[in-house]
Amino acid sequence: MRQVVAAVGAAVLASCGLFGQTAPQPPAFEVASVKLHVSGSGGGRSDPGRFVGTFTIAFLIMRAYGPLAGQQLVGPEWIRTAFLDVNAKMPEGAAKEQIPRMLQTLLADRLKLAVHQESRIMPVYELTVGKAGPKMKEVDPSKFIDQTLRWPRSGLRGHLTMPGLAYLLSGETDRYVLDSTGLTAIYDVDFHWTPDEASALPGAAEPPQPLPVMSDWPNLFLAIQQQLGLKLESRRTPVKVVVVDHVERVPTAN
Repeated sequence: MRQVVAAVGAAVLASCGLFGQTAPQPPAFEVASVKLHVSGSGGGRSDPGRFVGTFTIAFLIMRAYGPLAGQQLVGPEWIRTAFLDVNAKMPEGAAKEQIPRMLQTLLADRLKLAVHQESRIMPVYELTVGKAGPKMKEVDPSKFIDQTLRWPRSGLRGHLTMPGLAYLLSGETDRYVLDSTGLTAIYDVDFHWTPDEASALPGAAEPPQPLPVMSDWPNLFLAIQQQLGLKLESRRTPVKVVVVDHVERVPTAN
């Protein structure tokens, strides 16, 4: 009997120890400054070990819970025009892949951000391969260059996967672009088109150099067919969206 009581007591003590353990802290920046940006456009800056730049609140949410296209974020319109100056230092040894989780922690702390995810049926553009096949050249992974030049509403150049291309095209159209190409390689993508009324992703940086606009360039849809061997087709399908339940306009003190 004493052995039974001792065993039960040990189990109770062990369970108390488990319940007494504190939950692991979510990833967070070591130190961060978040302030309202009063004027000018946005854009990030390359600074190893830091997340620095001027971004819309919408862009920060899409970075934190994405990558998300603009159409996948549901919330008040003002978050797409309200800019924040962010200067955050990453912990020693932290990988850049941890930035989204750190941003989630930062936004919850400074803007009291609360979101939930759901699926909504919406009109999209489906990206597929044309009848003649893709016209893009595959890139040797060992020669991959992680840099994409983007001229909003007129051109795109870089080494991209098809999900990456679809994500960027979502920022150039009024709809989410769904990748249904089935292509799994990295491709050298370089094409241009005549600008229309489509807008770029909110908070995206301006291109490092201008791209001259040629009046004889095709529109975006024809350019994709003629220059990339792909096509965009309209359809309706369920899409994952992030819904903003609450967000403050002014960040709390640093």
